[in-house]
Amino acid sequence: HKLISDRLYRKYIAKENIKDLCLLLDSIKIGFIGYLNSNSNSKFETYREYFRALNKISLDSLELLELGEDDVKIQIHLMLPYCIEEKKLPESFLDNLPNNAKPFWLREISMKEYVKKYST
Repeated sequence: HKLISDRLYRKYIAKENIKDLCLLLDSIKIGFIGYLNSNSNSKFETYREYFRALNKISLDSLELLELGEDDVKIQIHLMLPYCIEEKKLPESFLDNLPNNAKPFWLREISMKEYVKKYST
């Protein structure tokens, strides 16, 4: 769907399209997550996190609109602190991450803990 493949991925979701995004994500999630859950647990977890994050930001954006906030949009960004930290990691560390390692930018632990967890 163009709302996801073009607007969300390459540009942004304008405030007037946020409700449409919520409806679209709900319809995709039901079939997609059910399919992945029965076929691949690691893919299920990855995509479940994407859907969870998109659902949260969509609902938060709708709440801001209801509160009268006018400048609301959804846009994907790379968070600078993670980018700076990731540049400190040697390529050899990143090249040797196990297949089950979460992407560095998706981690929920500190950089020090991440390196310790996945160092060989």
